[in-house]
Amino acid sequence: MNNNHLSVNLQSAQSYLDEALEKFDEMIDFLQNLSEEELEASVPIGTLSQIERAQALVFQASSALDKIKLP
Repeated sequence: MNNNHLSVNLQSAQSYLDEALEKFDEMIDFLQNLSEEELEASVPIGTLSQIERAQALVFQASSALDKIKLP
């Protein structure tokens, strides 16, 4: 595999991770804007913290990709 192909794959992966982070931000904003009653009635307990944890993992993956240097 040549460096150009690897570079394109890394850019694609970064693009997908960036999109995922945007979606996590949207989900978290939505959940945080629900009233306490709406949140309790429609969202299982712990969902927001699980989403925030998944967001943190995607951010870590994105940061790791940023550190990859091609030869």
